[in-house]
Amino acid sequence: MIYLKLTDLTIANWLSYLTSFPLKDDKQKFQVSVKHKSPQTINLFPIQYSHARCCSLLCMGERDGIITLAPIIPENYSQFWFIPTSESIPWQKSNGELQFLHDAEYELIAEIVSTLDYIYCISTTKKAINWVKVANSLSSAFQTFYGQCRIWGEVKVKTPKLAQARLGLVLVTQSLLRFLLEEKLGTKALLEL
Repeated sequence: MIYLKLTDLTIANWLSYLTSFPLKDDKQKFQVSVKHKSPQTINLFPIQYSHARCCSLLCMGERDGIITLAPIIPENYSQFWFIPTSESIPWQKSNGELQFLHDAEYELIAEIVSTLDYIYCISTTKKAINWVKVANSLSSAFQTFYGQCRIWGEVKVKTPKLAQARLGLVLVTQSLLRFLLEEKLGTKALLEL
């Protein structure tokens, strides 16, 4: 067993990477048997809702000038949303600590790590993975985060870097939910419901 302790700088660099480069599914590397139920028995609405909510928050964040996303045009919608590499999310405070203040932010980060483990690491074991369960866990963590961590209002005015960092978490979540919906669950990741 390997025990790793991640520093705030490591987490910030990792999150920065996730917001700058789209997630890819290397189908040659990760051929696994996936647990699927018949489409009639799977309720994907909570996952699709969370994805659409992420998209809405990101559009509002860009409209309000909190973040800048790389341009997405309708013909190129298949491209994942990301932050241009010249633009950066301020993940850390000046003292090197992460911007985050709330447990829900760290729980979302932990769920992002877990989801990426399923996508990239556990997949190599050729174990059947319940992708609906993985996506629901991420969706649930996002909903908790969204309900407990404000972005606009006082947060945007008094701590704009925290608002940007929270939108960065929304962007990572949106990318992962979209990947899971389209690549693993075989359905559309809608921009709005």
